[in-house]
Amino acid sequence: MQNIKLFIELTRLNRPIGYMLLFWPCLWGLTIAYDFNSKLGIFYFYSLLFLIGSILMRSAGCIVNDIVDKNFDKKVERTKK
Repeated sequence: MQNIKLFIELTRLNRPIGYMLLFWPCLWGLTIAYDFNSKLGIFYFYSLLFLIGSILMRSAGCIVNDIVDKNFDKKVERTKK
């Protein structure tokens, strides 16, 4: 259970604003471009793909940032721990 909590903290899944800021423009673009006269299942499928992609890309960005900034973060009061 502790490993899951660490993973959630590392990937920032407990703070959804980051991936939602990536997801909403994708959903808006899909909504504008999609032909709603066809099946809605395809729209939902692409929406799910965009959501998963947003979560993965935001998590990957946070992990890369943590790796690159690990020495710098030790010097900043807010991020020492």
